[in-house]
Amino acid sequence: MLPPELGFTARNRRPPRDPFNSCLSLGYTLIHADACAAVWGLGLDPMLGFLHQPLHGRESLACDLIEPLRPRIDRAMHEAFANRRLRADHFSNSAQGCYLTKTGRGHFYPLWESLAGPWRRYLRRSALAVVRELEQSGAEQ
Repeated sequence: MLPPELGFTARNRRPPRDPFNSCLSLGYTLIHADACAAVWGLGLDPMLGFLHQPLHGRESLACDLIEPLRPRIDRAMHEAFANRRLRADHFSNSAQGCYLTKTGRGHFYPLWESLAGPWRRYLRRSALAVVRELEQSGAEQ
């Protein structure tokens, strides 16, 4: 489903080894930061989630909130490569992984900003729904 020059064979990370995985990792990182901001903005603790077990240093609630967005990010990144808004020559490969070049970042970030608005609104609504549910259940915040 992806152009062969991307070298995609399967999901990999830390470090990503091909352009598609690089974009997925970056997209998930960016949306995770947006989820943390939505949660913090409502006075919730992002470390305490419902679906993801608490782990040292992991914002489990933010992880919970982004799960429904992962397929949308996957599809958006696939479309970006399919319509050549992102290309293999926008990336550099080394032993440290595959990362966007300066030119690639110039393509990725405007694309991301054009897509992220509805995702950010979803995160704010979802975080607010958590607050309302906690208030209705009588749980302390």
